[in-house]
Order: sequence, then C-alpha cells, then structure tokens
Amino acid sequence: RDLQERGDLIQDETGRWVAGEGLDWRTLPTRVEAVIDQRISRLDELLRDILIVASVEGETFTAQVVARIQGLEERVALQQLSRELQQRHNLVREYEEMSAGQRHLSRYRFGHALFQHYLYHKLSLGERRLLHNEVAQTIEALHEEQPKEITAQLAHHYLEAGNRDKALIYLVRAGDQARRVAALDEAARYYRTALEHWPPHDQAGQAETLRKLGDCLWVAGHLQEAL
Repeated sequence: RDLQERGDLIQDETGRWVAGEGLDWRTLPTRVEAVIDQRISRLDELLRDILIVASVEGETFTAQVVARIQGLEERVALQQLSRELQQRHNLVREYEEMSAGQRHLSRYRFGHALFQHYLYHKLSLGERRLLHNEVAQTIEALHEEQPKEITAQLAHHYLEAGNRDKALIYLVRAGDQARRVAALDEAARYYRTALEHWPPHDQAGQAETLRKLGDCLWVAGHLQEAL
C-alpha cells in the first residue's frame, strides 16, 4: 500500500499491480518500522494525537474514549476516524458498536497490530502512565452503569498507570468474576497479580486474597500449592 501511494506500484491493463518504471529498490524502506513511520508522518497533528490515545487503550479502542481525552465532540472524532483514518489512510477500521447502559459506544481496530505497537512504544514512560490513567478514568465513566464488563480492562490500565489502589480493586474483582464462572486458571492469574502489588500494611486484604487463590488451586487439583 505504501508503494501504491508513492506511485512505485501501478496497475497494468488487466488491473494487476506491477512495478512502475520509476521504482528504485535502493530507496525503499528496509524495515517495517520505517514504512509505518512514513505512513504516520503523513498525518496531521490531530490525527496523530487521536491514534496515540487509541494506541494506549489497545489494538481495539473506543471512539468515545478518544473523543473525551482529546476534548473533541463525539461527531468530530467519529468523522476523523471513519473518513480520514479509515477511508483515506486505511490505518483503522470500524469494528463494532456496543451498548454501555444508555450509551452507544463505537469500537474501532487498528488496521494492523504493528501500527498500535509502533505508536504506543514511541511514547515515553511518563506519557504512557498518564494516558493509561486517563483512559482508565474515561472507560470507568462511560461504563458506570455496567462496570462488570470492563473490570479486567480497568485493572490493566490502572496497573500501567501506577495507580495501585485502583488496580488492586479491579484485579480482585476480575478474579472473583472468573472464579464464579469456574475459570479457575484465569482467576488465579488475577489474584497472583494482585498479590504481587499488595501493600504490606494491608495484611487482612492480602490474607483474604490468598484464601481465594488457595480455593482456586484446591478446586483445580493443585492441592500442595493450595495448602
């Protein structure tokens, strides 16, 4: 696609894409990152900022989250995503529309996981931490009527934001939800992650989480580990 836009690949009389006469293989990007950088650098500042925020939420992201963090009207954010980033630049694609209480949320997906990976890892550690916190708070506000659906997602973002107290709340909730549906390995993973970050002064909370982890291991047949 990059070669097509540069005119280095052209269509012949049968509609097939072939090398153009001006194609110079020596000037082509030799790394995938270079191609991605070229495509991103063509965007104006607003579109780049939209994609940067989106990359923090993940490969699949929410238009309304991006709009709130960027201070954009929802309609403007949707236009930029659909008309510019999807139809013109082919960097994202519409994924689904979902309900969150009385709200309708528009979900998009990066055209390729490498775009999301590239944008995210261009951010400094401080920028990532602050944006993860903003993303978590925005998701939390948008899903205030149905918080159970985004528990694991919030746990991840608050953990990356360095907000330990919030992260622990959602990690334990995610473990409890998984345990209720007998997803024991998943539940144990959440409990273990929570325990890794547990503050030493809260021994009662730590003990309760250890008990829950032990229950999961016992039912799963890991008796010695459970004990």
